[in-house]
Amino acid sequence: MQFNYFTDSKGNHEYLHDLGFDASEDFHDYAFEWHKDKIVWFVDGAEVYTAEENIPVTPGKIMMNAWCGTGVDIWLNAFDDSKMPLTAEYDAISFTPFDE
Repeated sequence: MQFNYFTDSKGNHEYLHDLGFDASEDFHDYAFEWHKDKIVWFVDGAEVYTAEENIPVTPGKIMMNAWCGTGVDIWLNAFDDSKMPLTAEYDAISFTPFDE
């Protein structure tokens, strides 16, 4: 799983996390908390990664997609278009704002 965030329209904050399971076999809970000084990501309720550098300060948006990853063969492997159509399923999506 890849975690990323953008500051001043620039990414380069990617972090690859080995889930230790095949995420396509069942639904799982993925979450993050965006604080003023850090972003914390969770998988099935367990904290798995924290970013603390160059945290964005402008409002953002949650994006979910099925991405073929063209152009990133080094870490994602070459895209195999024989596996089309590419799909994603979401059981539920929610957003809860909080004040620090």
